[in-house]
Amino acid sequence: MTNALDHSPPPLQPPRQRGILLGLVFRLLLLMVGGAIAGFTGVAIAHFYPASTPEKPLLETVLRRSKLILKGEGTPQETKALAVTLPSDVFFKDSQSALRPGTNAILDNIISDLRNYPGATILVAVHTDNLGEVKDNQELSFRQAQAVKQYLATHLGSTYHWLVAGYGAAKPVVENTTDANRQRNRRIEIAVDPN
Repeated sequence: MTNALDHSPPPLQPPRQRGILLGLVFRLLLLMVGGAIAGFTGVAIAHFYPASTPEKPLLETVLRRSKLILKGEGTPQETKALAVTLPSDVFFKDSQSALRPGTNAILDNIISDLRNYPGATILVAVHTDNLGEVKDNQELSFRQAQAVKQYLATHLGSTYHWLVAGYGAAKPVVENTTDANRQRNRRIEIAVDPN
């Protein structure tokens, strides 16, 4: 016979399950505390030891990975040029030459840096992948390059010299063998020659 007043405690979890759960909670707490300490340390260091050199424009810091400008047949030659390569999928829908809404923020960052080079020659070149007809790809890439140039020129004024090129699939950076490679080949190159 069982007694209705028998208040026995609920069965406990096996010790192994509690240990794993406690270990996980402890590790998460350590991770959060360590992240917070690192964040505060970084802020303190930046506050007491600011950068000794002034911040350079975006084009010079991020986009100056090479001093190349495409000339003639597109072979890179060493100059005092600044260059940036952007994925065209961000700016254009498939087979479209109108800029996507919202891409102006990216181009506006480039415009603010281009203002540091009045009178410069700016090359806007667009490349596609190898899907589709060669002529169609070349025409599409030229229309896309024109759209980028039009946006930049509208905001920069008439003091710049413009070169626009639509290469189609003629100058891939990698072979067009996979979707990822084709995506890398669909690109916009903006090069600035300050001379």
